[in-house]
Amino acid sequence: MSPEPTSERPMAAVWTALKDPALHRGAGMAVGFFLAINLIPVFGVVLGVLTPVPLVYHYHTRGRVFGLTMIGLAALVILAGFSFLGDPSAAVVFLAFAAVAIGLGEALGRGWSVTWVVGIPAGLVVALNVAALLALSMGSGHSPRDVIRLSIEVQIRQAVQMSRAISEGQPLPDPGPVPGPGTESGAGPDALRDQDSRGRDVPSRPAPPPDPEVEIITRWLLRLAPGLMILTSVIVSWANFLLLRPFLARKGFLSPHLADLTGWQAPEKLIWVVIAAGFGVWWADGAWSAAAINVLMISGLIYFFQGLAVTAQWLARKRVPPAIRAVIYTLIALQLVLALAIALLGLFDLWMDFRKLKNAGSAGPA
Repeated sequence: MSPEPTSERPMAAVWTALKDPALHRGAGMAVGFFLAINLIPVFGVVLGVLTPVPLVYHYHTRGRVFGLTMIGLAALVILAGFSFLGDPSAAVVFLAFAAVAIGLGEALGRGWSVTWVVGIPAGLVVALNVAALLALSMGSGHSPRDVIRLSIEVQIRQAVQMSRAISEGQPLPDPGPVPGPGTESGAGPDALRDQDSRGRDVPSRPAPPPDPEVEIITRWLLRLAPGLMILTSVIVSWANFLLLRPFLARKGFLSPHLADLTGWQAPEKLIWVVIAAGFGVWWADGAWSAAAINVLMISGLIYFFQGLAVTAQWLARKRVPPAIRAVIYTLIALQLVLALAIALLGLFDLWMDFRKLKNAGSAGPA
């Protein structure tokens, strides 16, 4: 469990934390993981997901003041560094990782169940993303839907350019500053307005010719945007929690009910949500159909976690060596077909009870 709160005054506690070398090492690790997103192509995103790990570890083991001080120091370093590079907006992305760190640190410290340990940080990230979207929408004068659509188009074009460069053996293109939605130069939300500096109307610049493939992908991603945002937030929270578990267990800071997750299962009533969403996909149109698809995506992730619990228990019962387990989990993460099979395994566990939890009279930690 987390250390008891100190009676030291808040500012004195912050100053004490700042003098601790462990705080600087942890903040440095978090900054390094975050910078990997911009410095290392493709694989840097994987390292970037680890940004909250050192922050959560110290938050949970050293207390709230120490953890918040470390998060604040890392945020200041990132803000200063990207401001020097002329792209202070990139520091906003760090706020999402900070939300994961604070949410996980608080949930772990309070001894909550794994559902809340993973769900609370994910919920904070979703709320932060929604707030940022509304702020950008009001600042640009565009609807939230248009802001998302234009942002998706920019990301798709960058991905296409990078893919072509890799396939042709050319140097990867420099993405430059994160462009504002609908801008070509990343000038920010104000560039969305077709006015000059004095507020006079000016002719709009000719838009690039539309790419049919980009339009199709954009249309689908726009429909799936809410579900993808929630899925990404949950996966980041879940991944950080799984990576932290062995370190916290080794130091004796992991609650007993979080040490073994093989008994976890989704709420039984969730199946009715899945059935209703399935009918919605086939019979509904427009926004209702899109909503049903998003619900199915989120439900599928929940049953994927249950399928992983079933798989983990089976591997433990068969005493499969850790190295082989790592290979199996890696294949599940990389192969979409295997991931879908694991989700179906979790779904059918509702009726088949592969782990015999009902016979044992236990539903596992929720």
